[in-house]
Amino acid sequence: MQSYVTTTSVGGRDGYIFQDVYIRSADGELASVQSLLYSALEDWHSESLGNIVIDDHKKDQLDLNRPIKRIAVSNGWIVDGIAITYNLANGKNETLHHGSQFKNADIIDFDPNEILATVFGRAGRQSFYEREMVNNIGFVIFDTVKGTTRTVGPYGNVNGATEGKPFLCSDVIAFGGFAENTDTLGLSGLFFYKDVGKR
Repeated sequence: MQSYVTTTSVGGRDGYIFQDVYIRSADGELASVQSLLYSALEDWHSESLGNIVIDDHKKDQLDLNRPIKRIAVSNGWIVDGIAITYNLANGKNETLHHGSQFKNADIIDFDPNEILATVFGRAGRQSFYEREMVNNIGFVIFDTVKGTTRTVGPYGNVNGATEGKPFLCSDVIAFGGFAENTDTLGLSGLFFYKDVGKR
């Protein structure tokens, strides 16, 4: 049985909340994982509550074996925005954009056998911007056939500041967070959807 939880957020909470994963119950209604957790559930099981979906308008089921196809990180002194392309169970893809999106974003493409093993970085108060933000972010990607890993990043923090605190999260299947649609500095914070059923 697979179980999923959200982590606590890193960085700030300015802007709107975004949640890339929702669940569809047996009656077809959607509820965010976050709202379920705020209702005192510590975790939920896909068999009992429905399918994981992304995008509350299309109700497409996420491919849980290979959930992420691509991550684009718009960054400079901090992480300004991210865009995640998810693999869907029907073979299609869906890209969700959060925060500022740069034409020269760093692109991380996943091979068909690769999954996101770990997200790491640094987040917290930025004295220059006078708010909490995601300072930098990096990814450890695992090849499920070869049994090898590759590390990409960290992206952001080009000035090498040590503000904020380090963070690390494993078994990430999707992203959530806080952002604004601005030209720069759009991403405030992140939280992660984890598969806690993996062994």
